[in-house]
Amino acid sequence: MKPLKFLVAVLAVCWASLSSQAATFTVTSLADSGPGTLRQGLAATPTGGTIQFAVTGTITLTSGELMIGRDVTITGPGAQLLTIDGNHSSRVFNILTNTTVNISGLTITHGLSLGTDAPSGYSPGPGRGGGVLSDGTLFLTGCHISGNVARGGLAEGNGDGGAGEGGGICSHGTLSLRACQISGNVAEGRPYGGSGRGGGISSYGSLMLLGCTLHHNSARGADSLDYAGEGLGGAIHNYGILALTNCTVAHNSATGGECFYFEDIGGEVQGGAVFNGSGGSGYMVGCTISGNSCQGGDGYFGGHAYGGGMRSEGVFTAKNTIVSGNTATGGTGSYEGGYSIGPDLATTGPMISQGFNFIGITNHSSGWVASDLTGSLLVPLDPLLGPLQDNGGPTPTMALVPPSFAIDNGNSFGSTTDQRGLTRPVDLGDYPNASGGDGSDIGAYEVQAATVDIGLRMFDGTATVAIACEAPGAGGQLTSPLRIHKGGTNYGVLLVDPGAPDATKLKIQTAPGVTGIKALRKL
Repeated sequence: MKPLKFLVAVLAVCWASLSSQAATFTVTSLADSGPGTLRQGLAATPTGGTIQFAVTGTITLTSGELMIGRDVTITGPGAQLLTIDGNHSSRVFNILTNTTVNISGLTITHGLSLGTDAPSGYSPGPGRGGGVLSDGTLFLTGCHISGNVARGGLAEGNGDGGAGEGGGICSHGTLSLRACQISGNVAEGRPYGGSGRGGGISSYGSLMLLGCTLHHNSARGADSLDYAGEGLGGAIHNYGILALTNCTVAHNSATGGECFYFEDIGGEVQGGAVFNGSGGSGYMVGCTISGNSCQGGDGYFGGHAYGGGMRSEGVFTAKNTIVSGNTATGGTGSYEGGYSIGPDLATTGPMISQGFNFIGITNHSSGWVASDLTGSLLVPLDPLLGPLQDNGGPTPTMALVPPSFAIDNGNSFGSTTDQRGLTRPVDLGDYPNASGGDGSDIGAYEVQAATVDIGLRMFDGTATVAIACEAPGAGGQLTSPLRIHKGGTNYGVLLVDPGAPDATKLKIQTAPGVTGIKALRKL
């Protein structure tokens, strides 16, 4: 090679190396600003770059929100290890338009968004996105969004207060969440009569959630002198496109404001868990929606309550989903109390069932089909759900407790895992399957075959591990295609997806293609 060509080649290699290094910024300080901080990284990282962390702990913001105006990836060490704290004084992240941002492995907490106050005769501004405001494209993976508040602005005198939208997140763009936990966030209106919309998330664009849990979020309407504020969607307020897959939505609430004056009306509430507005459309598969509530506000006339689990004015499609154990309570009225409409669902838009749903009380909803399990106010159905807790996997779930009718009565619709990442379907054999079903359980949780230790041990490349097996059911049934015979009994060797938390490095091919590759499950 000629010297000039050699020099050019060397320079090209060096430039590529330097460019790669420059595109990755490593946070080395937990301070709010200055060298090595996240704030400096966001200012210095070029479009398409990555920010990573060499520190763990809490970054407390003292100089306002973190604004992101270019494409960037923020890779945290894990939500239990790194927290970005808004210090109860500012929003945490503001994602601008025409940007694509990926954030993973961190907690976003104590953010506060306040709407602007207004003089008499003018409307105050909404508080949007206590934790995150996104007008771009945002992907969140393995994050916790908790304890954030969106609060509307105040009006001078007795004017109408501003709305709070998206206590955790408010999005007008594309928002995708995977294996995230959204909890303890609040969207609240301000006096007088401001509405609270989407305690967890308020979305006017495209919203997709996969394997997420939304719990203990609240949307609160403000008190008023005449018409009190509404509470819309304790967990989710949607006026765009909504898709939930393998998600749990539990213990969220929507509450209406109280009205003080004679002949006035308490705040109306809609959707203790999910509110899908007239301009929105929704889809859910393999989800569990339970333990949510909506409470109308008190007044001369009590505020009405619609849909403790879900209120849908737009099109909504459901399959293999549990909606049960939710409540709707009208407000107390000194003259007349508010109506309680649909403890589980209240729908005015088309509800499209694709089958295998478990609906505790169907009153004030329609569209259910023969493969759905449905109850009524007179004869409600109980899916026998356990408490919301850590049942394995990245997010809390509600286990099905035997002999729940939801066990083996569903259809996986091609899904190979439940919310925890464990195998679906698991046909236990001791429960009858629904006609046309595949032995999957209904909802976000799939009951696994009972594990036994028969002494099977294998070396998986790094250590010797105990392999989980299953004993045969009452009729000798086994769920696993891999069998082992010991002591006169056939046992099943339990298999999971290779990415499951209890997967070993030992894999077998059970069917053609990548989806047919399974890993032996460890005890």
